[in-house]
Amino acid sequence: MALDEGMPDCKLTESVDVQSASETSAHPFSNVSPPSGFCTKIVLTNESGELCFGRHIRGENFRYVLVHKHVTFAVCSEMTQEQAQTSLCRIYCRKFKVDKFFVATESHALAALKKADALFLCPGCGIEPIKTGQCTKFGESYYSHACSVRTAKGKECFALQVHQEAYSKSDAQTKQNPKPKLRQRAARQSVQLLRTRRKLAKAQETVEKLRLVNQSVADTAFEQKISGLPPKQRLAVRTCFKAASKKSSCGMAYDKLWVLECILMRMKSPQLYEHIRKHEIMTLPSKTCLDKHLQRFKSTFGFNPKVFSAPEQKTKEINEFSHHRGVMIGVRVQSACLWKVRVTKTEKNRVHARCCLDNDDDDGSEDVACMRTCGTP
Repeated sequence: MALDEGMPDCKLTESVDVQSASETSAHPFSNVSPPSGFCTKIVLTNESGELCFGRHIRGENFRYVLVHKHVTFAVCSEMTQEQAQTSLCRIYCRKFKVDKFFVATESHALAALKKADALFLCPGCGIEPIKTGQCTKFGESYYSHACSVRTAKGKECFALQVHQEAYSKSDAQTKQNPKPKLRQRAARQSVQLLRTRRKLAKAQETVEKLRLVNQSVADTAFEQKISGLPPKQRLAVRTCFKAASKKSSCGMAYDKLWVLECILMRMKSPQLYEHIRKHEIMTLPSKTCLDKHLQRFKSTFGFNPKVFSAPEQKTKEINEFSHHRGVMIGVRVQSACLWKVRVTKTEKNRVHARCCLDNDDDDGSEDVACMRTCGTP
């Protein structure tokens, strides 16, 4: 039952003679005597025009006095013809207002006090609830939030019976299933930890598979988009995207073909190469990186003997009629300069070679050295 009006501030007195003469004569029911020895008259500090009677009980081991019922008589503020010379009586039980009616005479006021004294209240439960907030505490007892306050012959209310039944079931379950020992709890926690680790490993494996699938799909789509570019442009684009996926280009491994192209670009124009690299127009390796790659190249002076042995073997098989025509042999070299070797054969089957140095093409394409063997005119 909800509390309609707050309980007034009360002060318990030992006898009625404590009140002054002005306060006694101010209320028409000031001469009404309490119906029992447990009922006393209370002085209201905040409402001087009201008269209050409280029924008290002693707490555990007589440590305190608890007022669990009190009755107030207040003069009506708005008098009507029917309510003339009447007072409003309110009965409170455990801070809840349970009844309200009008009284006109002292006999009616005494009957109201006897009615309040005869009310049976829910005794409450002395067992503390399992979870906090399930019940309210009044004195040393616990009451349900849905308690009806008044009961028949002082029995427990229905809400309290439900609470006690639920507590009895939980208590029985606790007794049937006692708390496991420390060794058992440790074993269970170890099994749970092992299962959690397995689930975590499986989840990590799934994430890794999804990442690889996503990466392969992205690489396939990327290759399809750049498939229409020339080979060297595709190489430059791959290098740029590879550098974009890293935090820094320091220590990045470059493709050998791209390193060779960078060496040729730097040989042609070092200033332009440094400008492109400084302004990050393209992803180019540093001079130190290029020097390390250049150290791996093995170079010797002169010409390879196989270059001369091949024309010699060719001219041996040429007949006399074929001496009047020439033989063109192409040699693919990758350098900044082009060497041209001219091989001639005399009538006595002697081979002569003459080398000349020409500049390569400006477009950077593969250079071809031509070796010519000529017969006698």
